[in-house]
Amino acid sequence: MQHVLDLCYEGHRREQPLLCHAFSVGGYMYGELLNNLYSSGERYQNFDKRIFGNIFDSPVDFDGFPTALRGR
Repeated sequence: MQHVLDLCYEGHRREQPLLCHAFSVGGYMYGELLNNLYSSGERYQNFDKRIFGNIFDSPVDFDGFPTALRGR
């Protein structure tokens, strides 16, 4: 997720609005993105203000995370 955040801050992307669409285990990945934002402090300033929408399509439930991460 660190790489994804870095891509969102390259050149012209720095000011673009963001729409997050997460499918299945992508809901977990979105949580990882939020953890990275929290632990990065000021590095990704105003990221939350750039998000204009979230779409979560069939996210894996909490009990399903371990299985989803193993790819089964």
